[in-house]
Amino acid sequence: MLLSQKELLLAHTSSLQQALPEEVMFNGRPTILTEREKRACGRAIWYVINRGYGLSSAVERAARAFRCSPSKVKRGIVPLFPPNYFIELEQQKKYILYDKIS
Repeated sequence: MLLSQKELLLAHTSSLQQALPEEVMFNGRPTILTEREKRACGRAIWYVINRGYGLSSAVERAARAFRCSPSKVKRGIVPLFPPNYFIELEQQKKYILYDKIS
């Protein structure tokens, strides 16, 4: 059975949201994420995968929506993605923009 593109995105998003760490390093010591911060991390993951937002935009929007620290949200989601994921995402977005302009 083949999955649609929307179902694949939903599966990828939910798998990353379930893999959130329980604690992150914050101010030099491990800090346990609260339920609100975990929900903000989940929303930031959704923004990145489903909407194509960059790291800072997704983190700021999610942290503002749940009224928590953006740095904790960022430290919660960065380890879930492959190295250089966000750098390559920005490069691809620029390439698509240049392609549409020319």
